[in-house]
Amino acid sequence: MRRLVVLAMLGCSSGASTSPAEVDAAGDDTGTAADTGTLPVDDTGTAPIEDSAVPPADAPPADVAVDAPVESKSAGCMTGKELAEGALTLTVGGTSRKYTLRKPTGYTRDRAWPLVLALHPNGSNMSYFDVTTGGRAIRPLVKDKALLVLPEARTGDWRESTLVDAAYIDALIALLEKELCVDTSRIFSMGFSGGGSFSGYLGCNRTDIRAIASGGAVIYFDKAKCVSKPAAWITIGDGEAVAGRIEFRDFWRTRNECTTMTTVVPPAPTCVAYTCPDPLRPVEFCSHAGGHEWPSFGAQAAWGFFSRF
Repeated sequence: MRRLVVLAMLGCSSGASTSPAEVDAAGDDTGTAADTGTLPVDDTGTAPIEDSAVPPADAPPADVAVDAPVESKSAGCMTGKELAEGALTLTVGGTSRKYTLRKPTGYTRDRAWPLVLALHPNGSNMSYFDVTTGGRAIRPLVKDKALLVLPEARTGDWRESTLVDAAYIDALIALLEKELCVDTSRIFSMGFSGGGSFSGYLGCNRTDIRAIASGGAVIYFDKAKCVSKPAAWITIGDGEAVAGRIEFRDFWRTRNECTTMTTVVPPAPTCVAYTCPDPLRPVEFCSHAGGHEWPSFGAQAAWGFFSRF
């Protein structure tokens, strides 16, 4: 059985603290990307799901695991000094940065555990995905399968210091691979709103991100400079389907050379898989009722997607 390491990244609020519910309702990431200019926004837009069609006979089922790369062990599998469980700090560029580490039950250096980054929305902190119930509860899904890491944005906003936070993630992944037994062929990034947008940034700019799962995201990166093609799971609320979010979804579908032909897939009846030429780089999209919020099926869908690789 493959094991997975999950990193969940969460940002600090500047000033008064904000509850996860308030963050969800605040509607950040409305279409302005700090490093690419202002994205077009149409408040009356919707996120269309193209007509479903029967996939080619030789296409693999969208909800079935496909052949994945052979497990690749990090240096920590041999020489790691281990890291404690819970809230930790890491110094990057002279600045102390926070993150939370959740080790899986039965963690051992005898096998490599894939790594997932789960990123909080702008205005939140590293507690956002560090829950055990509800739609954000990734912890119980990976409790015996993956390492879960929850980083924190420098200012609580992944837009404000994109390059600084990218260097922080570089250093954090390097530390985890040095001290823990990480499967470097299975590094994932999930997130909502600004966290989903920054997951896209990492998927574009890092060659080791195997797949992303982004909710309510917009483009934070230079599309012309992307160096990778991760598998992508994307969700958008019916009430937040503005042009910038549709652009984010369609960018990954086009980048992975998928057609608009779709097949309905779990976990929700509004979830579809596009027809993509590479079964290791699928793109899936789930719409959901409501506005700018992480859906009730979000953690289940994200983990189900990641666990196929």
